[in-house]
Amino acid sequence: MNKLSELLEKYPHLFPERFFFECGDGWYNILSSLLYRIDKHEEHVRQNNAYRVRHGRDPITYQKVKIVQIKEKFSGLRFYYDGGDEYICGAVALAEDMS
Repeated sequence: MNKLSELLEKYPHLFPERFFFECGDGWYNILSSLLYRIDKHEEHVRQNNAYRVRHGRDPITYQKVKIVQIKEKFSGLRFYYDGGDEYICGAVALAEDMS
């Protein structure tokens, strides 16, 4: 098993059922960091919304991230996804810039 497959096992809720990476294991550290940040942000949104509902406030509208494609293009990382918010957009842009 390659290192990127570990990310599929660790964050299955972010990936479609049949997903394959179009990049090599050299991108593992950047992708691991990005997926960790996405996962923690979504956990924060869930907790924040639970708090808001308990206190009679409307929850924040948030669409969960679903990864569409991850590939290497022109020696850089490209990360395509649906959902998220401005935080996720910034995290993805940072990861792509770091690549």
